[in-house]
Amino acid sequence: MSEVYDKDVSASAIGDTFGRIVEHMKTSFPLWEEFLSRGVRLQKQYEQTITAFSSFVEGFAKISEHAVRSKGSFEVGASLTNLVTWQRGLEQKMRDSVMSLYSNVLVPLNVKVEDWKKTTTQLKREHDREVQKAVEDIKESGKMTMKTQLSVKKAEKKDNTFKANEKRKRYERLYQETNNLIQLAESRERMYISRAIVEERLWFCGLANAFKLVMCHPPTHW
Repeated sequence: MSEVYDKDVSASAIGDTFGRIVEHMKTSFPLWEEFLSRGVRLQKQYEQTITAFSSFVEGFAKISEHAVRSKGSFEVGASLTNLVTWQRGLEQKMRDSVMSLYSNVLVPLNVKVEDWKKTTTQLKREHDREVQKAVEDIKESGKMTMKTQLSVKKAEKKDNTFKANEKRKRYERLYQETNNLIQLAESRERMYISRAIVEERLWFCGLANAFKLVMCHPPTHW
């Protein structure tokens, strides 16, 4: 007749895997914030580059216009004007790329990171509350199981078969109830682990999807 009650059962023992996952999620927040900070700096650098490039194109356009008005260089001036048109298009692509980075990555992620922090905190709070209750229920049921087991042994020592059988039936019922509580706790723990894994995966997928939109205007096409 084996004992099912583990005196060492605790919230930390049950929620160990979940705790490690949540801790990993939390340690990523500084990384997200650093990424956003660097993204803002990149955007500002882009804007400065575009301003300089626009000024350069303006100077180029003045030369091409001057060449067009030249009596002997009209054809060359027309070719230069075509280059200016191409440069204007390049400038617009640069602006589109910067705007896409800002609107599709930096702004949404800035909001989402704050939401992720709240979601993670809420998920951990719910988990800890349920685990604590599960541990208390298992301990209480386990104590009753062990107590009944001892009463069975006492009845057997006294050769009280009828009483021993009654106690044994009660023990078996409590034994099963305790095991059911343990299995329920394990099932709930797997559910929380799954929720945490899916939640973190959504973060990374969200970043990848955001950059799909940015790559519609990649720098390699400038």
